[in-house]
Amino acid sequence: MAKYSLLFLGTPQIKLTQKNLILERQKSLALLAYLAVNDSPASRNQLGVMLWPEAPTSQALTSLRAVLVDLRKTLGDQFLMTTHQTIGLTREAYGCDVTHFRTLLAASHSHCPSVNHPICSSCVERLDEAVKLVRGDFLSGFHLRDETPFEEWQNQQNIQLRREYHLAIEKLAVAYTQQGDYLPAIQSVSQWLSSDPLEEKAHGYLMQLYALNGQRGLALRQYEACKEMLARELDVRPHEETTTILKTILNGQPLSYLSHNKGLTNSVKYSEF
Repeated sequence: MAKYSLLFLGTPQIKLTQKNLILERQKSLALLAYLAVNDSPASRNQLGVMLWPEAPTSQALTSLRAVLVDLRKTLGDQFLMTTHQTIGLTREAYGCDVTHFRTLLAASHSHCPSVNHPICSSCVERLDEAVKLVRGDFLSGFHLRDETPFEEWQNQQNIQLRREYHLAIEKLAVAYTQQGDYLPAIQSVSQWLSSDPLEEKAHGYLMQLYALNGQRGLALRQYEACKEMLARELDVRPHEETTTILKTILNGQPLSYLSHNKGLTNSVKYSEF
């Protein structure tokens, strides 16, 4: 059976042996994403309401059948599992990056649940693989023309996946810092900030990591960048926690990670400047 790659962490892509496949209908992609991410069949009536909420039930079901024709035309009959009541996907026929991403995070959390203890090398590999799967927001650039419950579901998934992505980067940075590998930790947090430049906690992480890596000047510049960003975009000043990190660096005192989850460092002295 053909093995398709369903890539939704960024601009949506459907691949078969490196070939990109294109669906004719937007709602075909919406249905595919919904079924793959939920990883379970859904009732035809539920899908009709999700994708055509304003249409009568009979019309919605007719439109749903047209979408199924599009999916079968592009992906083949064996890809879909359908009954008179439900529609699902054949699990053996595809791999989904969202599912793989969450599986890796769950395995890491199960094996190394706390950042207050050393994170093992296997979990570092899992986290690194998970982070590399993310190319952008969930279904980036994809929008249905009319307002549907699907769009609300898409937005909820995007918020949750961004949160999971940031937690994965944070944990990965903690793991590298525990090992004294500050450069990959800096790269991880920089990646976090590139996706969410207003996340002040990430600015604080980066300040500490620069200082721990002996780059005091970059640490101070990071504070100024954070301060300017918050003032310009939100008209607020940095939190007391961030200014405390700044004062600690300026005074040349040992750094300890000052956030609520006690993540990056625990009274670890940074390099002499």
